[in-house]
Amino acid sequence: MKPLLTHALSLALLLPLLGSGVLHAAEDTSPKAYEAAEALQNAGKYAEAEKAAQALVTARTKALGAKDEETLRARMLLASILHDDDKDAEAEPLLRELLPLMQQTLGAEHPGTLACQSALIDTLISLEKGAEAEKECRSLLPLQTKVLDAKDPLVLNTRRSLAYALESQKKMAEAEAEYRQLLPLDERLLGAEDELTLLDMADLIDVLAAQGKHAEVAEECRRLIPLQTKVLGAEAPYTLETRIRLASALASQGRLPEAEAEYRLLLPAVVKTSGTEDRHTLLQRYYFATVLQRQDKNAEAEKELGEIVAISGRVLGAEDEDTLYASAALAENIAAQEGRDAEAETLMRKLQPTMSKVFGKEAPPTLALQLELIQTVAGQGRVLNLQEKSAEAEQEYREVLPLCERVHGPENVKTLRACHGLAVSLADQKKYEEALPYARRALEGYLKVQDKDHPDTKAAQEMVDELTKQEKKA
Repeated sequence: MKPLLTHALSLALLLPLLGSGVLHAAEDTSPKAYEAAEALQNAGKYAEAEKAAQALVTARTKALGAKDEETLRARMLLASILHDDDKDAEAEPLLRELLPLMQQTLGAEHPGTLACQSALIDTLISLEKGAEAEKECRSLLPLQTKVLDAKDPLVLNTRRSLAYALESQKKMAEAEAEYRQLLPLDERLLGAEDELTLLDMADLIDVLAAQGKHAEVAEECRRLIPLQTKVLGAEAPYTLETRIRLASALASQGRLPEAEAEYRLLLPAVVKTSGTEDRHTLLQRYYFATVLQRQDKNAEAEKELGEIVAISGRVLGAEDEDTLYASAALAENIAAQEGRDAEAETLMRKLQPTMSKVFGKEAPPTLALQLELIQTVAGQGRVLNLQEKSAEAEQEYREVLPLCERVHGPENVKTLRACHGLAVSLADQKKYEEALPYARRALEGYLKVQDKDHPDTKAAQEMVDELTKQEKKA
């Protein structure tokens, strides 16, 4: 996301206010020289525009002085050209030097000074200096409100920049509050269908999603999608992105049939606009497959994941992270289907070295695959009554448990599941005394981090009860 009123536009609105003084007669300081540089900027000829503006700054500084209004105006133009040419690292020091001069010469509340501070904010945001941009926004807003009006478009733009600066610093609650105050003003002054209003609504959705407020995300998406469809079109990138946000929010709330329906509607449009082999398309198909898998629609999920792996492997490469995520999901899907544990184990063991190489041996994706592999091995031991498989699972759980503790923490669900799995593998070998402490640890941990009626918690409770009985018998 970027500030929605650009540096160039804010200068276009305010730079004329600087030219209120009497122009000096020297040819190289004339309005025509300014207009020529500005015309080059508007034509996108930034190198020529920069050269012309720099010559104008030099001439006016020599003829009129560094603090003359026309010199300041030329320097503002130069900063604007640099910004438009993505040379913000050069524009920032120029604006920082210019702002105190304008405050001293014109006054802190002069429209030209306010324009300079606004341009500095835009530049800082482009440079991803969120904390500095926030500071400048909070300094500028009271001055703008006093000189202009709280509902002036330039004031709204500064509030928009403040919201973005807060978001860029992960201050999501503060950013949400800013967007919620800004949106009613947008709707009243610009209209509900104005593109700036739509972009601010989309930014609010991003901030809500970052806070895990999935129900509110879904609600805001349902408000925004009809407006975007009307103004931008049903297959416009922003419209599709909001529909993707909606599907994701529904999935995150466990509203899986609704999420599935939304993905089925939007995926053809994503394929049409991005192409079948685009990373973005493959990613949305992956999320759709996970929604199917969570509903135990394993056959359809397997088909989808198989196609994703084939395309991703060919286009992105076998060691691409997205290819590996899809491959791991495919292996997990096969493991969930009855009688296919051996097939899943083969796929996981083939995948494991590449996951370790790309992500690292102790990285969460690698550990997740390792846990899934161990569970698959243990499952074969129980189904086939093979003690060697249970012993193999025990050994692998003993190796992965310390890694989970180190990477995720001792009370993380992933660590607790490894602990629970170790208890199961020990019990499968009738090592009840060794299994009980691990089962108890898993149960105590589950009760701290999830509901007592959660399937994991209930399974651990049943195991503790059964092992306790076995202990009493012994």
